Amino acid sequence: MPPGAGRVDFRLSFREDWSNYPLNDLDIIVTDPEGQTFYDGASLADPESLTIYSPKPGTWRVQVIGYELHTPDDRYKLRVALDDRVVR
Repeated sequence: MPPGAGRVDFRLSFREDWSNYPLNDLDIIVTDPEGQTFYDGASLADPESLTIYSPKPGTWRVQVIGYELHTPDDRYKLRVALDDRVVR
């Protein structure tokens, strides 16, 4: 995370969502450079999303957790945007 970022948005979308049966549930858990963990991206939503204002500079860790998976594979996409500019 570069210094001076005003906002970071994490968004996780996946193919086998609630419109399919059996359904899958993927979650994101984000940890900042000081070890504070954010669990707001671990819900029943698709896509999962989490916004953090004034993020601390440094290396952040994003975990994609397969909470409930009923298909042999699922395609997911993680999008990260800094101040509305997609960086991943």
